[in-house]
Amino acid sequence: MEAEAFMRSQEHTAMRYERDMTEPVLAWMQDQGLHVRTECATQWGICDLVGVSFRMRNVKRRLALKQRATIGSEFDVAVLATLPDIEASEGLTVSEIQDVLGGIASAITVESTLQKLEQRRFVRYSGDRFAKINGWMPLHQRIVTVELKLSRIEEVIQQALNHTGFATESYIGLPMNVARRVVRSSRIDRLGGAGVGVLGVDAGGVKTLRRSRPRFDATIPWLQMHMVERFWRSGHKQFSMSGSAIDSGRRVGPSSDNSSVNCLP
Repeated sequence: MEAEAFMRSQEHTAMRYERDMTEPVLAWMQDQGLHVRTECATQWGICDLVGVSFRMRNVKRRLALKQRATIGSEFDVAVLATLPDIEASEGLTVSEIQDVLGGIASAITVESTLQKLEQRRFVRYSGDRFAKINGWMPLHQRIVTVELKLSRIEEVIQQALNHTGFATESYIGLPMNVARRVVRSSRIDRLGGAGVGVLGVDAGGVKTLRRSRPRFDATIPWLQMHMVERFWRSGHKQFSMSGSAIDSGRRVGPSSDNSSVNCLP
């Protein structure tokens, strides 16, 4: 017992708090060209770090279409995602959109959302049918999430598994010695099967002990779109959009009293 306690104290000497791991991991992500935000709200709670890289060719296509505003709320994104491209289809009716959404919203709510999307130049209608003006989806190249923990391994694994719903790469970040033990344990089979990677963190930096891989079967495209839109809003100056209107997003659902979901500064 004394030996085990000594080992734990040694492991946590360099990383006494989870926040001690944030700066090395932030630098590791930024070195890869990712736009990074900390303490980022998701459907499953707060994620310690989320990073996005953009497909710049698609960014330019979107700007050429004058689609400078963000799409909007999660519900707005979900509605837009249901629509076919205008070049490929005459579009869907409101009732058909409701069916695709599983009946979660009224016709009035869908119509209101379509009106907003049309004003933001994302949608065009002909008669009673609506289609999206596209040519740039997907906007992202990578969406990388990292959850940090000193211990509580099962908790951090579950958080990382949740993030595979929108991330192209999901990692757990642990103190180096703890991370090495996880990689050598039976847990690595569970992580590998779910596509979750493992990062070892110490004062010297970050080492990738097991790479994450995309989980296309777990990904929810409109959740990806909504996360990327939040980075689009914060990065609009970098994309030469000075003076453009950047809209705020809200949580999914037609209710007007849903609270905002933004990555915290």
